[in-house]
This record gives sequence, structure tokens and C-alpha cells, in this order.
Amino acid sequence: MISANREDEVDASGNELTPLQRKQINNANYKELKKLISAKYSFIPVYGGYQETGNPTSVYERSFVVFPTDKDGNVIDFEELKQDMINWGRKFNQEEILIKEPNSNAYYYDCN
Repeated sequence: MISANREDEVDASGNELTPLQRKQINNANYKELKKLISAKYSFIPVYGGYQETGNPTSVYERSFVVFPTDKDGNVIDFEELKQDMINWGRKFNQEEILIKEPNSNAYYYDCN
């Protein structure tokens, strides 16, 4: 599971973001991530919950469950999916992504 949502109070230059600016950034990131995922994989959009570092409150945000299959149901190598997910997590500055490998328990992967 992966999200492109951020709850940052400031932008990369240190300028304070308004709630509207955060919403616009998150919407643009969501659309870009959806485009990247849908170009190669099957997915389901969901709302995921996560407790960010330093924030005692859980955050619920638009996310994607991504499957190692294409739109036609053809299987794609899981390691390829995993590497794409890690790359996207880093691209969208995510603390962690949730990975569930075949025949194993799910775990959070630290993208930092």
C-alpha cells in the first residue's frame, strides 16, 4: 500500500503552507502516483491509515493497494513491483510504505 499524501506544514523552501495549498499539492501528487501505477499495474484506491513520526494522531489518506499483475491479469515479477513501490515512496517523500510479499507477513518499508 502506498500514498502520495503529505501533511507538511512548510514547503521545500521553508515557506508555510496553507491548508488549501497542502490539499492542492496532495491532489496533484495523488493524480501523478495513480498515473504511474496504472501504466503498469492493477490497483485499488483505498483510504489508508498511518501514524506519522511526531504526530500522536492517526492520519487517514487516499492510498493505493497495488497488485503484481497488469490490467489484463498477467503476473508481473514481485521484486519489480517492490522496487517500483520503494522508488515511488521516495519520490513522494513517504516515511514508509506497506509491503506484503507472497507467503509472508506484511511489513512497513522505511523509504528514508
